[in-house]
Amino acid sequence: MRRNLILTTVSLAMATMISVSAARATVYDYSFLSFDNQLALSGTMTVDDNNVITGMTGSFAGLVTQTIDGITPNPNLGGQATSPDGMFYYDNVLVSGNPSLDTGGVLFTTAENQAGYWNLWGTGANSYDLYESVSGNYPVEESGLLTLSAAPPLASGSLDERGAPAPDAAHGGAAMFALAALLFYSRSRRAGLEASTARRA
Repeated sequence: MRRNLILTTVSLAMATMISVSAARATVYDYSFLSFDNQLALSGTMTVDDNNVITGMTGSFAGLVTQTIDGITPNPNLGGQATSPDGMFYYDNVLVSGNPSLDTGGVLFTTAENQAGYWNLWGTGANSYDLYESVSGNYPVEESGLLTLSAAPPLASGSLDERGAPAPDAAHGGAAMFALAALLFYSRSRRAGLEASTARRA
């Protein structure tokens, strides 16, 4: 009975470590600068294993000074959706290649523009458009360059954009410990069974 409890505990620990590792997201630093140098935007994007942008932070400088407060989730994963105000198509997908965003791009909101949306999308190699919608109009329409780079890993114990614990090296160590314990238990049980069979014979 005790051995079964140990085996169950170790198996659950391993499953937890594997699921935590599999659910890791990639965080990118990004910056957008309009070709006329009138608008700049920089921050981070969190992208899941399916290349869906699940989180975004950032601040504008230049024409506007606003702060991103979140992305608008896409209800049509795998396809494009229309923004709630009907002004944009978006898909919130990061694509490989140049441009890094397709013609749907990413839809997000800012704390200062609660009545509208921002859309950043790719128009061609090294070319992106960034528009703001407010009450059926586009007060900001800029074209420019977007750069992306992998962000440094979050410190152990910190939280990502969604408030989830950041993965750290301890998960790998714990998984290895759980695996070693499972192997030790398996070998000791096999040795016990062999000894028992030898005594009966």
